[in-house]
Amino acid sequence: MNRRAMILSITLLMVSAASGAGRAASTSPGKNAAFESATINPIPVPPATLLTATILKGKKRTVLAVEAMLTASAGPALKFTIRPTVNGVDMEPQGAASQEGCSASIPCSATGTWWLDLDAAETANPGTFISQPLTITLIGGEQSGAAIDGHVTMTARLQKK
Repeated sequence: MNRRAMILSITLLMVSAASGAGRAASTSPGKNAAFESATINPIPVPPATLLTATILKGKKRTVLAVEAMLTASAGPALKFTIRPTVNGVDMEPQGAASQEGCSASIPCSATGTWWLDLDAAETANPGTFISQPLTITLIGGEQSGAAIDGHVTMTARLQKK
């Protein structure tokens, strides 16, 4: 099996496992961007892998930008948390998670935007980012343990500095 087919197979397996019995949509792996979406039945208690996307190769003089959202319909009082990592390394703002607490009976969403300078990340972690596959993992969940279904989406893009 060639490397690209293996990365695609692993990514699809991870998305399938993270999305429970729900549906998923994916453009991963991508050359410069990857888009992931899934319905999660139910949203797990954090820390749990919600989505995983892959960009085939990190490039010099680029920044990886990630936007993500976890949302659910009205339910009990909820507290969501989400944060991405790239190849196991936290993104900027360093280690920051997006958290949202919602009252009962209203829809709830947590959203966030993160970034990582691949040149600086490579300097701090040699051999981890430049010319390597970038595995973006969205970690999070619903902290109260309420059994509620949700939707999660993530966009990852390489951008020139």
